[in-house]
Amino acid sequence: MKYKYFFLSSALFFYTLAAFSNGMAQSPRGSLIVQWDPNTESDLAGYRVYYGTASRSYSHQIDVGNVTQYKIANLEEGKVYYIALTAYDYWNNESNFSKEVSAAAKFNSMPPEASTPDVLILYQNYPNPFNPETTLSFNVPETAYVSLSIWNVKGQLVNKLIYRKQSAGLHHAIWNGQDKFGQNVPSGTYFARLKSEKFVLSQKLLLIR
Repeated sequence: MKYKYFFLSSALFFYTLAAFSNGMAQSPRGSLIVQWDPNTESDLAGYRVYYGTASRSYSHQIDVGNVTQYKIANLEEGKVYYIALTAYDYWNNESNFSKEVSAAAKFNSMPPEASTPDVLILYQNYPNPFNPETTLSFNVPETAYVSLSIWNVKGQLVNKLIYRKQSAGLHHAIWNGQDKFGQNVPSGTYFARLKSEKFVLSQKLLLIR
């Protein structure tokens, strides 16, 4: 697999929600959201996010799957974090690190409802873990068709919650822990996937019966 340079540009980081043409990072409510341009290789399987508090020395690695945005949560306030990405194929061949970017994690007391982000965001569900239902909130930067669906760890579609045109702004959906046939699904890990024309975002959900 021949990897192209597709990762973050040398863009500045903002503490408010702001978009970049090739990449971005945000710091909403004690987390950093990183977004990047997709790799166009046909055998791309996914991406890994590396981050830490020292340049080019990453203490954390997260396999985020085949998405182009990820929220790094549970960061220490005021610390500068250094972030880089890699891509990997179906044979687990991994690319070199992307260009490194950095940002300081700061806590934003402003709730999502009080801000108007100009990027697509899928927030962590609440509550999580949950039983029997949980709320998923997401922001749409402009009027567009989006889908919000639930998937299991095998990559199988469990339920489709939303597939329609949404206006710009914050939206909410409730998943009641049921599949598309109205049957309760077992305890376990699931993934909420928000898809627009340009991006696919995901969050991990934990259902405990």
